Amino acid sequence: MKRRDDLDPELEELARTLERFDGVTVQGGRLDNAEWSVMFAAAVEDGRPTVAAWHGVEFVAWAVRDFRLAGEGDVSLVVSAIPPMLNEPGYGVTFFLSARRSSSHERVNAEAFALGLSAHAAERGLIVES
Repeated sequence: MKRRDDLDPELEELARTLERFDGVTVQGGRLDNAEWSVMFAAAVEDGRPTVAAWHGVEFVAWAVRDFRLAGEGDVSLVVSAIPPMLNEPGYGVTFFLSARRSSSHERVNAEAFALGLSAHAAERGLIVES
């Protein structure tokens, strides 16, 4: 896996799961006692995300929504971008998958989220074998 060295070991399973989506690359992640966050990007060709990578990001977004609606915890997917006028447009978007403790939940277990994400994605043929 191509990844920065700042990935917390407890997020390894989630990072592996995200990278099973074709075209998704984890760039780092952190964990503290209140929250975790994993940063990832979608593969880009000619300034546009690849179809496979975009399908992966879309599925992660759906899984986050479904997880929250089921009352399983406070998980979110945030998009960040570097200034396009300073960089080549189409290559500066990064995604942050994160969870935090809420009044009704302890911290969301990243490994449990990864296992659920993997199972649902495998059923739909969206992930590649590790």
